Amino acid sequence: MNKKRETEKILEIEERQFRIKKLDPLLGNCILMTVMSTALPMGLSMMASKKLGASIPTGGETLSKAQFLELQRDVLSVCYEILPAGDAEVVRADGTYGIADLTATLSMQLLIGSLAFNFADFFVDPLSTSEEDQTSPLN
Repeated sequence: MNKKRETEKILEIEERQFRIKKLDPLLGNCILMTVMSTALPMGLSMMASKKLGASIPTGGETLSKAQFLELQRDVLSVCYEILPAGDAEVVRADGTYGIADLTATLSMQLLIGSLAFNFADFFVDPLSTSEEDQTSPLN
């Protein structure tokens, strides 16, 4: 049975509604590799490396302030507040905020929601497949 591919998700946060869309595939890859090489616990990075068939750096690098701000803007670039007049970008292409009352708490919830929506399938597959199945010649 084929599952319909979701291209967006609606989240309710602080009595406000937000639409999260899928990231551009290449930007998504960049974000995923950045998050995995700087933030993920070693165990998850190792599972992801196994799934990709390539080594992922797990040095626990830290991002500069500018890099971290850019990463957040990239992740939030697919988030929109649903308003009566139409959807408003959370972060505009020029990096300015497109919605009122963007707080640190709200932005963190949107960051987590966007990452979870865009990369959930990537992490569910290796976690739901046993090690035996991964070494099977049929996989």
